Amino acid sequence: MEFHDDYPQYELMAHHSEEEGKKARRKLWNVFWIMLVITIFELIIGFLAPGQGWSGTTWLKVLFITLTIAKAGYIVIQFMHLGHEVKFFKYAILVP
Repeated sequence: MEFHDDYPQYELMAHHSEEEGKKARRKLWNVFWIMLVITIFELIIGFLAPGQGWSGTTWLKVLFITLTIAKAGYIVIQFMHLGHEVKFFKYAILVP
């Protein structure tokens, strides 16, 4: 019995140059590094909070919620291709 794959071979269908590929990879790495920095900051604050008496404080909760929303918004802007849209459209997607 022979298996026939109906899916296209995307490697052979790439219609971009190496320069465009480098730009795309750079964008992905930038997203990775920004997410990593924010996450490490969250972890540092999370580990320091109990020793400093910050656990359960309102400002700590607001900080974590703000950082989480910032990460989610950045991912939405980058991967839903909203970075080049008008400001109103970005707000219409991100605010609700």
